[in-house]
Amino acid sequence: MDKQIFHFLKAYIRSAENTHRGTLFQVVHNESIYKLSVERLVHRIFYSDDYKLYVSNKEIEIYQYRVILYIKGSNSLETSSVKYSCNEGTLLLLSPGTQPSITPKSKGECVVIVFAFDLLNDQGIPLTIPFYQLFSLYVGKELGDKGWIFQLNENQKGLLNTTLDRLFNSLHSRSYEDGSSEITYSLKESECLLQLMAMLINQLYLSSNQSASIHPSNLQKVLNRIENSYNTTLTVDALAMEACLSRTHFLHSFKKSYGITPIQYQMQLRINAAKNLLTTTSMNCKEIACEVGISNVYYFSRLFKSMTDLSPTDYRKKYSIW
Repeated sequence: MDKQIFHFLKAYIRSAENTHRGTLFQVVHNESIYKLSVERLVHRIFYSDDYKLYVSNKEIEIYQYRVILYIKGSNSLETSSVKYSCNEGTLLLLSPGTQPSITPKSKGECVVIVFAFDLLNDQGIPLTIPFYQLFSLYVGKELGDKGWIFQLNENQKGLLNTTLDRLFNSLHSRSYEDGSSEITYSLKESECLLQLMAMLINQLYLSSNQSASIHPSNLQKVLNRIENSYNTTLTVDALAMEACLSRTHFLHSFKKSYGITPIQYQMQLRINAAKNLLTTTSMNCKEIACEVGISNVYYFSRLFKSMTDLSPTDYRKKYSIW
C-alpha cells in the first residue's frame, strides 16, 4: 500500500522549539496539576481517491485528545465491528488510547478540522482519562459519559468552527515567534481555549443541544466583548445591545447556546485568571481581585471558594509553583 500523504488547507503543528504550556486551562488529578499543550490544529482535506488508503477497522494508539469537526463532505469510521457515518457537522471527541483512523472509507472529498492537545504534569506525564472525566474535573461536577460522536446543529457548528478559526489564527501568528519549552500562552490564546472548552462542555454535556435562535456572529460579538473585557464592569443591557437583541431575547439565546449566562461566563474567566495568578505570582488576594476586576476582596474570596471548593489562600498553598 502506498504511503499516505497528508493534505492540509492550513496547519499549525507544534515543534520542539515552540512548545506552549497553558496556564489558564489546567486541571488537578491525583494531586498533580496538568496543563494543556496544543499539539496541532489543522484543516485537513481528503481528496476523492484517498479512500483507496482506507484500511478496514484500522485503529491507532495515541496519547493525545483530538477534537475533530467535519465541515464538508462525509466519511465512515469503524471501531471493532461498529460502523459510524460522519457528515457535515459531525463532531468527534477522541480520548487518549485507541482511536479510529479518519481516512475516508468511500469515494468523495472530505474536509475536517483536527484539534489535538495533551495535558502534561510537571514531569511531562500525560493525562489519559476520557473526555467526560476531563470535563468533570474542569467544571468540578460529575458529568455522565455521552459517548464520543455527536451531530451538531448549524448554530453549534458555526460557533465551534469560528472558535477554532480564532484559535488557529492566534497560534499561527505566535508560531513564528522565538520561544522556549516554558513559553506560556498569550491571553488571547488562553481565552480562545477557555471559550472552546466552555462551549464543548455546555453544548454537549450541560444543555439540551437545541438550536439557538440567533446567528453565531451575534453571539461572537458578545463573546469577544466578554473575553477582551472580562476584568471590567459589563452589563447585560450593554451586551444585549452589542448583539442587537432585546435583553430578554439575548439572555434566552445566550444561555440556550452555552448553558450559562453571560455574567457567569465572565466569572469563569475571572476565576480562571485568578487561579493562574495565585499559582504563578506572589500577588496578594486584594491585588489579584483587582486585577481580575473584582473590587471587594471578601466577595472575591467567597466567589472563588464557591467555584473551586478552596479559598484563594488554600488554593495557592496546594498548587503554587513558587
